[in-house]
Amino acid sequence: MLLSENLWLDMALVAATVVGWLAFALALVCVLRLRKQAQLTQKLFQRLERNLQVTNSSAIGMGKRLIALEQQGNAQAPVLSKDAIVKTAPSFEDRLHEAQAPAGEQRHLVPGNRDDGLRDANSLLQAGVKPEEVARRCGISKAEASLLQLMNHQSPSAA
Repeated sequence: MLLSENLWLDMALVAATVVGWLAFALALVCVLRLRKQAQLTQKLFQRLERNLQVTNSSAIGMGKRLIALEQQGNAQAPVLSKDAIVKTAPSFEDRLHEAQAPAGEQRHLVPGNRDDGLRDANSLLQAGVKPEEVARRCGISKAEASLLQLMNHQSPSAA
């Protein structure tokens, strides 16, 4: 019996040693994978940081160009104030009458005539037409139509 008890103890000891070595090997593999993943994450972080720096410098450059263009535009062309647009803009009724007039009598916008387009756009926006539709009808950009709408919404709060 003594021999069999020692045999079972020896086998348990061998099994525990094998399990211990397997656990150590598994832990070593996990540590190596973790280091590799950390290196990959660090490389991706550095790449992302470089991309962010490029994006920021591009945005700063575009901002400087935009400011320069605004200053150049302000120096070359008179600024059309909201009051000037509103005073010269035809009423909604006039615009409606124009839309209902026969095709030969309708006044068409001349591509180079910005003031007419802005006046018409302002009237349409005041009548509740969406900026996208105003831009399409008046030959102005969506940004210009949105800006006019913003100016219209801000004017009552300023008064």
